[in-house]
Amino acid sequence: QQLKGDVKAVKAAAAFALANIGPDARAALPTLKMAMDDTDASVRFYAAQGVLAVTGKPKDVIGVLKGCLVDKEPGVRA
Repeated sequence: QQLKGDVKAVKAAAAFALANIGPDARAALPTLKMAMDDTDASVRFYAAQGVLAVTGKPKDVIGVLKGCLVDKEPGVRA
């Protein structure tokens, strides 16, 4: 539920926590995938980490990582 909120820091922390849980967070996979489209780069990043941790498939997150390379924020591109 925290990934669907309005507070960026809370969403990022929730995605980070799910990434640390790994495959056992499979129930949250649909929400993590939606969070990969978030407007905040940190949420997208941690959501992508979570999806990768759950699925173990880099192809599931490659689009988000490619988007980071052309993000308007320099810190995201680094």
